[in-house]
Amino acid sequence: MLLVLAPDDDETAAAVAATARNRGVQVLASDRSEVSIALVSDRDGGCAISFAAAGYPLPVTAIFNRWYGDRADERAVRFRIAERMAAWWAVMAQFPGPVVNRPSAQGILPPLEANDLARTAGVPAAARTIATTPASLAGPCNVHRLHDGSHVGLLEPGTADPSNPSEVRRYTRFEPAHAAYAIVAGTRAVHVGAAGPSLAPYIDRLRDAVTGAGVHFAYLVLDTSDTPTLVHASAFPVIGNYAGYEAAVHGGIVDFLTTP
Repeated sequence: MLLVLAPDDDETAAAVAATARNRGVQVLASDRSEVSIALVSDRDGGCAISFAAAGYPLPVTAIFNRWYGDRADERAVRFRIAERMAAWWAVMAQFPGPVVNRPSAQGILPPLEANDLARTAGVPAAARTIATTPASLAGPCNVHRLHDGSHVGLLEPGTADPSNPSEVRRYTRFEPAHAAYAIVAGTRAVHVGAAGPSLAPYIDRLRDAVTGAGVHFAYLVLDTSDTPTLVHASAFPVIGNYAGYEAAVHGGIVDFLTTP
């Protein structure tokens, strides 16, 4: 059984679940509310993990994790949410079968830091500026919130900064006309749009670095105006990042999750 952990409105998770079902895979899509978990740890470091729903055991063999945590304002509720997240964190980190977005020591979703990834792959990384005030950079820049990596917008020269001035932001030079995109899906690299033969080795090296970091679903953006340069990397792609390539991406994910 493939366990898909995601909010009800996650279209990407729903599409992956549908692909798996069409291949005859038993799938349970859940926001975790109806699934109970147990982890028994031995003195020698081994552990036994089990899942259940409505009092019946679930024969989970693989997990597709799209859960990025819950939030609450009330202190007592926050504590319960944190304890539940810690339990799921441990279960998914120790689960013996394949997991897409397996938690690590750095987070419930594995972080992908573009500079580290580029260094591992031997690919140049785009220069970035971290700022608490609007940055004055030549050329258009992508703006991301530093604390969660979410994209704020594209900042063109002479236009107003789209971000909240109270947030720390990351500015990366980005020329949309020279951008190339790829998705790591399982162990497969899917080029989104045209990708000439000169770009393929860079994407393949980045795929190897991504999977070597334990990540099997990632979105990569490269600048191809000169030597291909990694601009952005995310371990939380959404279906709009690879429109027109859904079959290849979802197929790669399901292959990874179901191949013995």
